[in-house]
Parts: sequence; structure tokens; C-alpha cells
Amino acid sequence: MPKPNRNERYERLAAEQGGVIKDWGGKISVALVFPNTYYVAMSSLGYQAVYSLMNAEPDVVCERVFLPDIAEQQPDAPFPKPVSLESGRPLTDFDVVAVSVSFELDYFNIVRMLNAASIPLFSDERDDRHPFLMVGGACAIDNAEPIAPFFDLVVVGEAEALWPAMIDTMRQAIRGDREALRQAMALYPGLYIPAFYDTWFEANGRYGGIRANSRHPRPDIALPISRQGARNLNEFATVSKVLTRNTEFGDAYLMEVARGCARGCRFCLAGFAFLPQRDRHVPFLLEQAKEGLKYRDKVGLVGASVSDYRYIDELVVGLRKLGARISISSMRADSMTPTLVQALIDSGARTLTFAPEAASERLRRVINKRLSYDEVMGATDLLGKAGARSIKMYYMIGLPTEEQSDVEQIVSLSMAVKKRMDGHHPGGEIQVSVTPFVPKSHTPFQWGGMFPLDVLENDVNYLKKELRRQGVTFKIESPKWVRVQGTLARGDRRLAKVLAYMTEAGNVSMVNWQRALEHHGLDQAWYLDAYDEGAPLPWGHIESGVSFSAMLRQWNKAHVEAEDYTTAIQYKPRAEIRLEHAVREHARLVEASAS
Repeated sequence: MPKPNRNERYERLAAEQGGVIKDWGGKISVALVFPNTYYVAMSSLGYQAVYSLMNAEPDVVCERVFLPDIAEQQPDAPFPKPVSLESGRPLTDFDVVAVSVSFELDYFNIVRMLNAASIPLFSDERDDRHPFLMVGGACAIDNAEPIAPFFDLVVVGEAEALWPAMIDTMRQAIRGDREALRQAMALYPGLYIPAFYDTWFEANGRYGGIRANSRHPRPDIALPISRQGARNLNEFATVSKVLTRNTEFGDAYLMEVARGCARGCRFCLAGFAFLPQRDRHVPFLLEQAKEGLKYRDKVGLVGASVSDYRYIDELVVGLRKLGARISISSMRADSMTPTLVQALIDSGARTLTFAPEAASERLRRVINKRLSYDEVMGATDLLGKAGARSIKMYYMIGLPTEEQSDVEQIVSLSMAVKKRMDGHHPGGEIQVSVTPFVPKSHTPFQWGGMFPLDVLENDVNYLKKELRRQGVTFKIESPKWVRVQGTLARGDRRLAKVLAYMTEAGNVSMVNWQRALEHHGLDQAWYLDAYDEGAPLPWGHIESGVSFSAMLRQWNKAHVEAEDYTTAIQYKPRAEIRLEHAVREHARLVEASAS
């Protein structure tokens, strides 16, 4: 097994500003794990916020641990033992191992890292000699069930709201009896102890439900698990605490301007699981920017939709007066302002991005993305007149009620934007990025399913051919791996054994994934097909703040709007169009064979 690269660790520390080095004497030690590379981890503002939150406690030493680079660069190479960046200690030296996970495909890396650290994977295989394992992040709020059996604690909510209860409990019991620590944690809202709950399954293999078991100290209040959120964002700063050039946003000081989104797009977790939308005050943000500008001349504004921030023009003007260049994480076509766009262009941006999500107005109605064709064209004019040379557009395929013509309109809308841009800057670039839709829990579309692989791949091939033929840059996420992501996003606890089996079988590959599912008798269709409206959901015990009945009304409303629109324009069903294509293709093949 290769040894950790000590020089690389020292070089990274030397290149950072803001890292925390503490003496371990008498302190609670926490390994804060990000199951991906340093480059990716240090781009995560949430990860940095938790690092700062923990190290703010005088009696806590928190050190960072990342996926070893060799594991990303050479997946088949021997997996080195993960060690902390600050002191080079292995995970087994820490009292607590806290994992922050935002992307389902990183579940594979969690298992690989724990195995390499010689930490028993399943929580009930560990005892008081092992670190206390907990997990948080977007995936923990979304649906942690596929990895829940690995962890002593799942943090359901925002760290700022839950950390005080966690650290107080740790101070009293972290080095004592493991079961007593779990029981103490279980009494707080938002702290979910998976071992205190049992799940069951129907004879047909479908998920049946969950109940508290006798180990829970208060079974009467054990369900539901209520997500906890920070009420006043102005009580703390979520900014780049550690600055390094070795990351995607290395030239910027990042600041969160708002959390949550009030738009209510039916596919979006931020619009339902992180409500209400909370904005920070402009004076608060400008004070934070003054500190950041000591280290970087660019300020990166972060939020679910930065252009929706109520005081965006006031903030932008204030930042420019301070001499800051500006970048943003997200922008909506119908809320971008001339002040914001001009500031981005003046700051050096040449490619600006917005996400129609769906190309047809019918499908945008279905997903509740209230964006008209005229607004898309207006946004294009605004960007072109301001000096943008390139526009990137994000779409999804496989959305509920999608028809073939909805996919075809991705080409027509993108070409309309290209033509409009050519009027401002002949030869300007249009980039199109497409991803297959994954139905996320705690959204109205959680009852929906994913399209079959062959349908998605046909759509991808069509878009690739048509867009590239017309000079549009095209990028697509692999439909096969997005379906794996969908399985993990919608899965239950049985998938924990699948994850464990895969790492034992060898590298993370599609072949091993299929083999692991078959070995454990699981059908991917159980997770990717649509759920019946009354069926129990693997994440149904998590209460996000919006009731399932309210989300179900939105799910049904989406279909009503789709039917009303279809009837109005005499829409041709997707299945009928595909049949026509198949008949034509068959006739062509017969003719070619005869000749």
C-alpha cells in the first residue's frame, strides 16, 4: 500500500490562507471528511463553513481529510490510507469522523475510505474503540438511507442549527459508552440514529416502512425526523475560511448571499427542502467582503439563485465601490439585471450561464419554471449588449410528461439563442449542457420515475448530432451513471450492502454495480420506476418542512397543466412519435437490405 505523500500535504498547507492548526491536548478531535479530492472539496462553501464552525470551539480540534488524489487519477491503483491534511493522522486516531456528502456517487468513495482506514463499515460492527461516525450535507437531508447503516448519526439539517446540541452531548459522552452517546443524541430534533430504527420490505421487494425499535430512548417521539434550519443567516458568516489557488474558484473569495429558493420549481430540492428562503443583509455582506478583499480581488456570490437575491443591485454596486470583481454561482434568465450583468462583464466574465431547464413552454409549465420564450430572448439581448461572447444553457431530459418534441425544441431554442447572439457578436459561442433528470426526494417530482436508458441514450445521440452539426458546443452527463445516481438518491438501506460488495469486488464500474445488485437480489427498477401516490417512500420518515400532501398537490397539478396544454395544441404523444420513427427506420433497413 502506497504511503501518503508528505511533501504534497506540506505544499498544500503552505499554499493556504486560513487553515487551522491546533494542539490536540485534551480536545475532542474531529476528522472532517469530504469524500472527493482536495480540489473539489475546497470549492464547497458548506464544507468550509463546517470546518470553521467546529474549530471555533476552544476544546475541539477539527482537521480535514480528502479522497487521496491517486484514487481519482488511477481508480485501479492500491487505495492509500486516508490521513488528515493538518497533522497527517489516520482516521482511527480521531474521536469523531464527520463526513460531508453532497453528491450520491461519492457514496462509493465513503466506503473506499473507511475500508482503507480499517474502520468496520457498519455501525453495529464498531464499539467504543472506534471513532464515532456521523454524516451530514445535502445527501443526508435528501435521503441518507443507502448509507445510513454505516453511520452512528445522520445530521438532518443545517450544521449551524444542530452543532450546539451535538457538541454539548459530545463533551459529556464522547469517550464513554457508545450506546449512551447515541441515546443522548437521539433526543434532539434532526439528529437521526439509524440503528434505533428498523425497516421492512414487501414480498414483491418494494420498500414497506420504518419504525423505531426498543433501543430508542423515546420511541413515542422518534418519528418523524424533522429537518432543522438556521433562522437568521446574519448571525454567522458563510464565507471562504480557507483560501487556496488549488481549487475551481481559487481566484475568488466566496460568500453565501442567501439560502433556499422561493421559486418552487417542482424538481428542485432547494425550492422545497430548504425553505424558507433567507437573505443576508447587504451591510453584513459588505463587511465580509472587506475582509475577503485583503486576500482576493474577486468576490464570488453563492446561492440557489443569486440573481433572485432581493438586494442584488445594491450589493453589486457596493462591491464595485470596494473595488471588487464579481462572479456568481447561478443566475435566472428572468431576474438578471443590467447592473448585475454589466458588473460580471466588467469583472472579466466572457461566458454567462442561465438554465431554461426545459426548452418548450409546455414543459416549463409542468416543472413550474415560469420562463417565457420572450424572456429567454430578452436575457440573450441583455447579455449580448453587455459584451458577453459566450452563453451556456442548462437543460434536463427525461422530465415528467416529456415528449419527443420537447427534446427537439432544445435544438430549436438553442439555435434561436445562437442567432440572437450572432446579431450582437457574430460567431459568438453557445454552449449546451444536458443532464438526465433524477427525481429528488422532498420535491413534488419525488413520485416520478426515470426514463429507460435506451430512451435517454437516443435523445442524447439526437441532441449531440443536431447541436454539433450546427456549431453548438454540447456536453452531457452519462445517462448510465445518472441512473446509478438516481438509484442511490431514491434507495433504501439494502443498497448499503451493494456499496460494500462493490468495493470488495474491485473498482467502481458499471459491471460491478450490476453484479452487486444481482448478488443481493435487488432490482434497479424498484428505485427508478415511479412510486404510487400512496406507497411508503424510503425517505418518508424525514420531514423537510413542506408536507407531503402539499407536494402531492403540486405533483398532480403538474399533470393537469400538461394535459390542459396538450389538449389545447393537439399534442402528439411521445410513444406515437417513437412508433412512427421506428416504422420509418424499419422500412429504411428493409429497403437497404433489398438493394
